[in-house]
Amino acid sequence: MLSVDSAVSPFKRKEDSKLKMLVLGAGHMGLGAAFDLAAQPDVDEVTVADMDVEKARAVASHVKHGKLTPVS
Repeated sequence: MLSVDSAVSPFKRKEDSKLKMLVLGAGHMGLGAAFDLAAQPDVDEVTVADMDVEKARAVASHVKHGKLTPVS
């Protein structure tokens, strides 16, 4: 029988590794997701993507965290 640890071991990150996250959409849910992700200590970069780059920039500006990058 497999244990949970052995089943997920190929997917474990190194303790010192940082995450790069992508948020699709710069609406209310995207804003909340970007805010929460930027606050996580193990997240190094958050990219906010939206078809309207101004909306993505607005989210990055609103969160006011150096980890966010807006793109369209």
